[in-house]
Amino acid sequence: GNLRNMPEMLYFIYHVMLEADSSCHFEAGGGVSALRGSGSLRGSSHVFLVDIVRPIYRVIFDEHYVAVRVKPDGKDDKKLRPTYDRYLPPDSANYDDWNELFQDIPTLLGKVAALMRQSRTRRYYFLRQLPWRKILKDAKTHRELHSWWGVWAGTHRIWFLHSLLFFLSMFWVSSRNFQSNASGWSVFLGGNSPLVCLSFVGLLVPVHLFLWKLGTWFTTGIALRRGRALGVLLFIAQVLCSCIPVVTFLLVRYLDAVDSPELSIALWIHAFVCCLGALVILLQPCENGDKLRHATGSSWTAKLLRWLFWVTVLAVKWVVGLGSIAAIQQAITDLRTSQPGREALNELPQVAFGPNWDKDMVEWLAIWGTGFICYIADTQYWFVLGCGLLGFVLSVYQRGWGLHTLVSEDAICGVPQRFAERVILAAPRGNQNFASQAQGAVPVPSARRQWW
Repeated sequence: GNLRNMPEMLYFIYHVMLEADSSCHFEAGGGVSALRGSGSLRGSSHVFLVDIVRPIYRVIFDEHYVAVRVKPDGKDDKKLRPTYDRYLPPDSANYDDWNELFQDIPTLLGKVAALMRQSRTRRYYFLRQLPWRKILKDAKTHRELHSWWGVWAGTHRIWFLHSLLFFLSMFWVSSRNFQSNASGWSVFLGGNSPLVCLSFVGLLVPVHLFLWKLGTWFTTGIALRRGRALGVLLFIAQVLCSCIPVVTFLLVRYLDAVDSPELSIALWIHAFVCCLGALVILLQPCENGDKLRHATGSSWTAKLLRWLFWVTVLAVKWVVGLGSIAAIQQAITDLRTSQPGREALNELPQVAFGPNWDKDMVEWLAIWGTGFICYIADTQYWFVLGCGLLGFVLSVYQRGWGLHTLVSEDAICGVPQRFAERVILAAPRGNQNFASQAQGAVPVPSARRQWW
């Protein structure tokens, strides 16, 4: 009963017991003795509880508690460790973590290598000698944070995709026809051309990569962490790689300021690096070790249909959302609010300390921030609408593309006929109803079947 919350561990122990040799068993605290019977393992239950269950539960108990006292009513009163009464620390292991350990076969085999070197029939005897405290130590793969970092690490692709669509919409509405001939420090913060302004959108990739790696660093448990020094060096290396789009962007801005003819080459390099980073974010949802089980396999047809559905939904959302983005841009123009992309670099030190610029920036961020929240919430509407249309298409397909029957037929009166055709007689063997009425011909449609 003390191990009931770890079914995978129970399966492991039970599997070892099934393979045990029936010629010997062990007694509590003692050695091997012959069975008093034949045909199966025998012995009192306290042997199993004392030599196997108790050592495991002692490790579980010591993880959270320090002592057990008796209440006046005779019930147990477990005393938690200091500061554990509010909530458990992020790295404190629990039943789920130990059960997950016994699901991860390669890691488990590495921890019980001494047991697996024994013959199958002798493993049950050596099960009592396992160092359970060492085996169950450092089993936590994901830190349980009371923080938004856990939410971010699990849903970062959703935020990236919406941010990318939103910023592309902002560019399409406000800057796709923008031109300027400034040079040097008088160049606008948004650039002199639409393509230079579009390069700003690419900076979303390094910012997201940095926050993504930071989120995985905070949420990764000790079981998946590499050595402290190696882990820090690897994290720094990943952050430096994510800064490559920043370097290419600075190159683009420099060549734009000096009006260099190599600007187009720098723009292509910047676009390639940013697209590569975006594909890494969208197509690599998990870090190494995050997935405990492989994803359920599906056919290429199902995958293509799934991708086609989401591409269609997001494309329609983006096209329709351009109207909302245009309305926000028009409102900012009507309010005569300062826009950061339309400020010259050499004028920023002067206007930044003016009486109106900070107010305009707060107003600009508030308006676009509200628009971004509404833009994210709008996805639910288009998803439900897409599911409704997809369900309609599937219903017509299941009726042999007979749209007229879907519109004119009274489906309620057709339930008995379809049930007889598709469930009773057409069911796979093993699920058929072999009653006498199901062994004859398909029932004749009822005369009471109604049509509109």
